[in-house]
Amino acid sequence: MAGADDDAPSRRSWDASVGFITSLSPEYGGAARQRVQVEPGFFVRWGRVSVASRGAFVVRSAEGGGGGGVRVDLSRSERWRLGLGLRIDGGRRESSSPDLAGLGDIRRTVRARLSGSYRLDDGWRAGGAVTVDALDRDGGTIGEFTLGRDLRPWPRTSVGFGASLSFGDARHLQSYYGITPQQSARSGYPVYAPGAGLRSASLGVGARTAVGEDWVVLYGANVARLLGPAAASPLTRRTTSWGLNAGLVYRF
Repeated sequence: MAGADDDAPSRRSWDASVGFITSLSPEYGGAARQRVQVEPGFFVRWGRVSVASRGAFVVRSAEGGGGGGVRVDLSRSERWRLGLGLRIDGGRRESSSPDLAGLGDIRRTVRARLSGSYRLDDGWRAGGAVTVDALDRDGGTIGEFTLGRDLRPWPRTSVGFGASLSFGDARHLQSYYGITPQQSARSGYPVYAPGAGLRSASLGVGARTAVGEDWVVLYGANVARLLGPAAASPLTRRTTSWGLNAGLVYRF
């Protein structure tokens, strides 16, 4: 989640950072068990074009969040931002959780993302995004609406609070929460064919503290609740989940 210093347009023609993030999160959306992951990453921006392995590594730029990937800023001002990007969607591996045994893997694909945001007064911001499976595999289409607020409680620390509501089309929800007759025979889950609908609602807080001129410590927490067809899936063991993350980034 971007902090207050990350949403203002950068005055430099380029930005870059490297670092790592450690996160505690569910094995998959709806899982009962948590897993710990350590992920190295980077961010590079030149003018209106940026590349990031993950949005969290964007620490000194107009671009923030969005899950990483390649992005082009189509329009950027003090209030309005509009961007188009591409990112790798890793899909889902059956081996990532015992509860997915017999379901097979969801193929890796490339997603195209169109996003926009508007900065309101007093640090508030509202936005939305739509991502589509650019390779027409199993990813389907996902949409999201967001509302957040950025604060700077201390000179070297910025904090961002945010809420989001997401939805998916029938293809996306079938891939991640549906059970085909073949999968049912292999896994023992009942057949389930969800339609398009809401996917989840979430609340999160993220903070960034500058240490010296070049280092930034990241930390945050979030809680999410599955909704609609995703919550009703036989795969969903818990409709409410939570996560924690912390990391260290060096910015150039």
